[in-house]
Amino acid sequence: MSSLRELARTISTLADQLDDYNDGISANGAVSPETKDWLQNAPKELSQSRVELIDTLLELKYRLQSPQAALEDLFFGYIDTSSLQVIYALNLPSYVPVDQPISYAAIAAASGFSEHVLRRLYRYAMTNRIFTEPEPGMVAHTPISRMLLHPDAFDCLGMTMQELQPALNHLLDALKTNPESTEPNQTAYNIANNTDLPMYPFLGKHPDRAKRFGAGMRHFTVGDHTDLRHLIDAFPWKTYDREDVRMVDVGGGQGAVTLRIASETSKMKFTVQDLEQTAAVGRSQLPDNLKERVQFMGHDFFSDQPSKDVDIYFFRWIMHNWSDKYSVKIIQALIPGLKAGAKVLVYEHLREGDSVMKWSGKGAGYLDMVMLGCYNGSVRTSEEWKALFAQADSRFVWNGVTKVPGSALSLVEVTWEP
Repeated sequence: MSSLRELARTISTLADQLDDYNDGISANGAVSPETKDWLQNAPKELSQSRVELIDTLLELKYRLQSPQAALEDLFFGYIDTSSLQVIYALNLPSYVPVDQPISYAAIAAASGFSEHVLRRLYRYAMTNRIFTEPEPGMVAHTPISRMLLHPDAFDCLGMTMQELQPALNHLLDALKTNPESTEPNQTAYNIANNTDLPMYPFLGKHPDRAKRFGAGMRHFTVGDHTDLRHLIDAFPWKTYDREDVRMVDVGGGQGAVTLRIASETSKMKFTVQDLEQTAAVGRSQLPDNLKERVQFMGHDFFSDQPSKDVDIYFFRWIMHNWSDKYSVKIIQALIPGLKAGAKVLVYEHLREGDSVMKWSGKGAGYLDMVMLGCYNGSVRTSEEWKALFAQADSRFVWNGVTKVPGSALSLVEVTWEP
């Protein structure tokens, strides 16, 4: 176990690396460090340094905090949830101008809520760095609260507070009712919504909620640790950038991943598969300059794969929604379309080693609990992925896992060798 001095030295070294980079871009006037935009474009090695710095800082906090104080933080975590619920329901960010402070009195007049109550709500949010009080009686944005002015980010808040969190409140009920279930319609989400439908078919019957969910998921494609730039770095796309190469994006929604990869290549072809209703939306929004290289196809990934002579079958955030029973079926459905040497790429969060004890592994932990509560799916380890493909068919050959520094997701690579 590292001593406090060793942890402090690690923190100092990592902080120096980030400060040197930050000072350099500030001097060049490239971006304003106050906005945190510099984090989005930091080199890969610095992205990893930032992750390690946060992990080390929180390890230091853990070492310095008594067990009683640590438990109190956990006991009162529900206050953070309540705060976020209020921020969303009352749309508190919308009352604060983008680039200047506003008084509590002015917000009270505009919203119709008590100034005394609003002051308490905003001030508690400030303990989580949401909003700031630049002077007594005034509220201004922080980078976090300013982000919530973006529709996708605000919908992501709504998705978590009004779609996912209410479901997780019933996790214990679901575990007691169906403790060994692998079915997607025997979950905490089903109990919370009083439905026998799995989550996505249920959302399909509630268009406003489905739209919010889609926007919330779109928000996760631009986060610094989930940004698609990490996927570009995780695989040699340029090597495959030939006119005779085709990739199928299975369950690819409206094509966000494919469009990003297509923008980084110039020759390879793409097919985005999803249910026809979703594929139709993607088709209607496809930029003209990509219509010769990208097509959309209605397809249920539990049905036999119709696309043949394909070089890469790609899945992002698909199989974590499904238990092993159904994930094996998704993989086996590829077999009728597979040619020798075809790659299967799976881009997912993985839970590995000591990451479960670190801040950098908590995102995978969050997701795993959501999968358990809403789908009976799971976030897997690399060994579990390896076993899953072996269970599907012994002709799938394991190539390994690639994780780009600074990325929260890993790329699983498997080759079909009949």
